[in-house]
Amino acid sequence: MKTSSDVIAAINALEQAFPVSSWRLDDIDLWPSYRLRLYGAAIDGLLLTHPPPRGLPRWRGLATRASRSLWRVPLAAWRDRRANAPVRPGTTAAFLSDGVSFTRLDGQWFDRVIDPVMQGLQERGLHALKLTPLAEAPRHRIEPELAEFDSLVAAGRQSFGTMVPSRAWLRVQAARLQALSRWFGGALQRSEASHAFVNTWYSLEGQAFVMAANRLGMRAIDL
Repeated sequence: MKTSSDVIAAINALEQAFPVSSWRLDDIDLWPSYRLRLYGAAIDGLLLTHPPPRGLPRWRGLATRASRSLWRVPLAAWRDRRANAPVRPGTTAAFLSDGVSFTRLDGQWFDRVIDPVMQGLQERGLHALKLTPLAEAPRHRIEPELAEFDSLVAAGRQSFGTMVPSRAWLRVQAARLQALSRWFGGALQRSEASHAFVNTWYSLEGQAFVMAANRLGMRAIDL
């Protein structure tokens, strides 16, 4: 493969050949996450100038990420405890930031995508809530139904080699989507917001946020 169009065409062929629409965990559609992961890995492969690490260096990196996830979430929550806005009723709109579109202005972080919209609402006397994602929270593995998964992996390896995501990766992703969507659902319900705005809907957090909004019958809008 030489271009992103080649990658997309190959993924589309897999999508048409296998029953990926049945890959679900309750009401969570798992194919979009898998498709995005496969696309990202394939594009990285096109742009990569050096082979990825294998063996001990790779496992050392995975172990570092796993151990970091045990303290990163509680530590960040403690550091941000005074800056966190409370989730309270009477909210008009809830926003999910991508966590990276920030600029330092007058000693405070300003979200270039979300904050201007929030300011417009506040000028109209409407309350808005902004949520910022924090990745790498450990979750237990689950076993969703994945029809013909091994066959898809075998077919995918003919085009993408070892870059095809594994069953273990998708199990972890499904568990994280389930846990995040439940947390977002609780926050949105407490806020009583009627609209949900998301930046980077295709991220793990973005997908979970939209799922939670849909379950509550809210209108979800991509910025």
